[in-house]
Amino acid sequence: MTPINPPPFPQGVKLCIVKPSVGLSTPSVFKALDYDKLSTTDPEEVLNKFCEEGVMVDNDFYINDLEAPAFKVLPELKELKEELVQVKGFERVMMSGSGTSIFCIGEAEDKDAFMKKFGEREDLVVVQTEFISRDENEWFSDLN
Repeated sequence: MTPINPPPFPQGVKLCIVKPSVGLSTPSVFKALDYDKLSTTDPEEVLNKFCEEGVMVDNDFYINDLEAPAFKVLPELKELKEELVQVKGFERVMMSGSGTSIFCIGEAEDKDAFMKKFGEREDLVVVQTEFISRDENEWFSDLN
């Protein structure tokens, strides 16, 4: 592990987390992992890009080698991601870790339609939040 300074997070950048109620076994994801298809992008390059630019880096730097095997094990997770990618206003959409949560950076342009389609589903939990950025030693101060 290498200590880093916090990457820049532009104030007010929205984040939506969509968590399916279905579980996914991490061992089964790793069993389905094709090591010949792992990303060849240098992790230091990815880290440096995020540290310089923050969360709004090019989509090419959003890499999760566990997405493909997770989608193979649970195809409906891939379908959910594909639906979320189509939501106008989401600039980045990616599965978190070995699944099953999917995070979306940005904000749905039509929030009502988005919540009707995803937020009312019994098999999903939708959490809408935003990144915050505070000065050093201000983590526990009031944001207002």
